[in-house]
This record gives sequence, C-alpha cells and structure tokens, in this order.
Amino acid sequence: MPWGGPGMLKAKATWRRRFLLAAIASSVAVLLGAAVVATRQVASSDPDPDPLAAVLQAEQNRRAEALASGTPPPFFHGPPPTPWTPAPPELGIFDIDQQVFGGVVYRNVWVGLVDGAYVWAYAGGYKKTAPGSVKPQYEREGDEGLVYLEGWTLARQTLPGGGYVAPGGPGHLEITAEKDGVLTLASDSGTAFLFDVRTRLFIDPATGVTYPHAPTPTATPSPYHPVPVKAVRIDAVSGTNVADAPGPADTCAAVPSSAKSWNIDIVVDSIPPYDLSTGSGGISAFSFVLEFMPDFVHIAAVNPGGDSDTILAADGPMNQFRFIDGDAGDPDPDPLPSTSGRVQVDIADLSRDFESGSGVLARITLTRPASDLAVTWSNLTLRDVHLFDGSRTPLEYSVRSLGAAQVTFGGACS
Repeated sequence: MPWGGPGMLKAKATWRRRFLLAAIASSVAVLLGAAVVATRQVASSDPDPDPLAAVLQAEQNRRAEALASGTPPPFFHGPPPTPWTPAPPELGIFDIDQQVFGGVVYRNVWVGLVDGAYVWAYAGGYKKTAPGSVKPQYEREGDEGLVYLEGWTLARQTLPGGGYVAPGGPGHLEITAEKDGVLTLASDSGTAFLFDVRTRLFIDPATGVTYPHAPTPTATPSPYHPVPVKAVRIDAVSGTNVADAPGPADTCAAVPSSAKSWNIDIVVDSIPPYDLSTGSGGISAFSFVLEFMPDFVHIAAVNPGGDSDTILAADGPMNQFRFIDGDAGDPDPDPLPSTSGRVQVDIADLSRDFESGSGVLARITLTRPASDLAVTWSNLTLRDVHLFDGSRTPLEYSVRSLGAAQVTFGGACS
C-alpha cells in the first residue's frame, strides 16, 4: 500500500480502525480475566506431573545445541508451564490474500504440529512501493520473499514470531508442500526453496545446502493465527437471513424499479466458538469498508432494524460501540447517507457474550438516487475486513475469501 498521496489517507483510516478496535476488544476480554485466571489457578494446583515436561525439556536442549552452531533462536524459553491443550486448529495448507502493515503480502499459510507445538508458517513477500511514494518504515524491496512463523506449544507457551527473508531476491513465495516440518516453496522467479520450520533456515533443494539466516526487522507484523474464518461475503438479499443463521447465498438481487430502497447483508461464515479455558475464539468486534457505485446507489443506514438482526446480539443484548464513516477515504468522519462510493463500518460488542458460527455482521440499506435510466445497477465489494476474537489481547482472524455481489434496479441479474 503506498503511503503517499491518496494512499496515505487510506492507510491512516485502515490503521486507525485496527488499533481502535483492538483497544475496544481488549476492554471486552478483560471482563473475563478473573474467570480465566481462576480456571488456570485450579489447573496449576493439579498434583499430577507434567506429561510434556520431558519432551519439552529435550526439545529445549536440542534447540539450544542448534543455536550454539549458528542457527536462529530456538522456539522455547524458560521451563515448561502448566500443561494445557488448546482447541486443535485445522491443519494443512490454506490460501489467503491479505496485506498487513509494512507492505507485506501473504499468499498462503501452512498450519501444522511440529515437536509439540502448533506452528503457523505464512509465505508471501514485500509489496513494492509505488514510485514517488514514501516507503513504510519496515518495508524492504518488492522482489524479496518472506516466511513468517508463529504459534504455540501444547503446554500453553507462545512461540516467538519471526520473519525470514528468502536469499537472492526471488520474488514472493508460496507454499506448495510440507513434509516433517520442512516446507517446499515456489517463487515468482521460478527458484525453488525448502524451509526448515525447526531451524528456520532456507535450503537449496538441489544440493541440500542451507542458506545463511537473514531475519526481517523484529517489528515485522504477524498475520494473526486463530483458526481462519471461512469467508466474509455480501448477500444481496437480506430477507432469507437471520442473525445467526444465514440463508442461501445471493450474489445478485433484481430489485423492482419502483423500490426506493433495498437491504443487503454482510455475512460471516464459520467463526470458531469462544473457549473459556483458553480465553480465545468467538467474535467481539469487526470492521470493513463497503465499496459501491455512487452514481446508482447510496448507503442510507446500517442495521436499520436494530442490533437484533446481527450475530453480535445473537446470544444476548449488546453493549455496543459503533463508528460509521460515510467516506472511508477521507480522514474526517462523514455522516450517512453515504454518496462517496465507500462506507466504513466499525462495530464492537462490549458485553461478555462472544458469539460464533455463521451470521449477519451488518445489514445495510441501499437507496437508488434519481436517474433518467430505466435500469441501474451497482457492484458491491468489500475491503479492509478485520474480525477480532474475544481474547484478552485481541487476535485478528485471517479471512480465506471475500464475496462480492451486485444489485440491479429495474432489470434482471446478468
């Protein structure tokens, strides 16, 4: 994302939104802090010995030896903590398409279990800064590929995250296979690599020779690792949806020409349930930008029927924080109706309820401005989508896909 000219306005709006929602979600999760602490204190008083202690200690020793030979820092630090098994994530290789702070773009992620730890390995690279734009503080050259690692152990210990730049500037990376903690990577230039998750080193697959370790700056951001959310999509027909039970997906709505307004829904699929023992999961807040064609459609209202139509109110009344900006590209807030072609929606629930599953994030009312045309239509798309879980330190879900839609006034769907 360029950080100069119009791009800077978009970046300011996006990151203001992310930090605002993160702060709000933090206040939500603190309400559950006492309960979680009490639960873990009970667990820590269990007299049974830690069954993972020997395994983890052996892993610490092995990694310490690897470190002494010049490899990157080990995963583990300090003695093994109280035994704890998180809800197991879905394992495998998953496609993603999200840009994060610093100009990093991730193409896919491998989630696996390595030596008693769940590991998320993201592959991608740095996005080139547009000519004449200001380069972000931590951005590198656009032809550099990147693997970013993070995760947690089965003993409730977070693994230090870290970014690792592929040697030789091969372009963006993509994971094509994994075997025993070693990733097979393809690159834009055609150069193939192996990446050892244990040693955090790139390997030449033809010779088996390891490349020197080249970490990115420590401030390289994480792409966030709760179980990925399947999709956030636009449903062009809201009438078949209820708060926590979306109906069939409608990607187009043929609206009668006599209609003055029409409701669409922003729907989320497959939010993991909140787990009190781990203090994670569920949904506490979200943010998105809806883009539309302002010559033919305006945005008149968000949740016109109240919060009861949405998933954040499915398990009980909301204690809502809400911020709506009629022009997401302008650093100053603008009221509805939105005629700018891009409306920003930020909503958080400050109650103790963290809903999960699939449901309606927001219901949006569209209006049709006066036109001499018998048939008008608008594409509807989403960008800057952010979903936060109920963790005490909020974690953002990665979203596997974003679904667009179309609304046609006075005509048939194409």
